[in-house]
Amino acid sequence: MFRDWIKIHHVSFLAGCNYVMHIGTVMLHCGFLIINFALFAYLFTLRTFKATRKLTRVGHGDFT
Repeated sequence: MFRDWIKIHHVSFLAGCNYVMHIGTVMLHCGFLIINFALFAYLFTLRTFKATRKLTRVGHGDFT
């Protein structure tokens, strides 16, 4: 009786650990995707910002 109870709890504990690990990996993947996307967006905006600054500089004639 007691041994069966321990076995059941052990199995449920392992299942819980697997569940937590699964959620952790999913969250990790989502985090990586978000970080990559943020980095890409940041670099993209930085590049466009630099490009527009260059254009405005050229328009204002700062290079001459």
